[in-house]
Amino acid sequence: MKLSDRIWLTKKCRMESENRLNRYDTISKLLITYYSLFIIILSLSDIINCSENFNFSIISYSILILILSLIVSSMRFKERALSYKQCYIKLNELLHEATQIEEKSQNEEDVFKKYNEILNLTENHSEIDYYKVKYYDKSIEKYLSLSKKEFTKLLFHWIKMLFFFIVLILSPFIILYFDN
Repeated sequence: MKLSDRIWLTKKCRMESENRLNRYDTISKLLITYYSLFIIILSLSDIINCSENFNFSIISYSILILILSLIVSSMRFKERALSYKQCYIKLNELLHEATQIEEKSQNEEDVFKKYNEILNLTENHSEIDYYKVKYYDKSIEKYLSLSKKEFTKLLFHWIKMLFFFIVLILSPFIILYFDN
């Protein structure tokens, strides 16, 4: 694989990583809002029904949201996405330089050093991001095709994320059902 193709592929993977982390950031904020609204509605229903019983579940939900908020903020999705964006912008500049050097059949050693320096500025993208690029971007088919094992991992990832999302959406109702 030519250096310019490697840089292009890495750039695409970093773009996919940025999209994934921005999606996680949005989903996590929506879930925290959803859980908070759930607690508010639960509290209001106790007030409207003039419930004199101390509702332990509201306290439990509040603690759960606090813990969830702390975990989500420690994941730093938005900051990490921005780091990936800065990386792929630098890679795009380097891609232009690498393409020119390849056209002139010059030594690629300096470009390769710059490539490694740029990669060291951010965490590596996930394996799933790489598989997604291979799956969605048909322009790299001549170099890379998604193996059955990779496709299975990607499919399992999608199923796992869907299941996780459904559980997160339904969990307040499940907890409420078992609480009563």
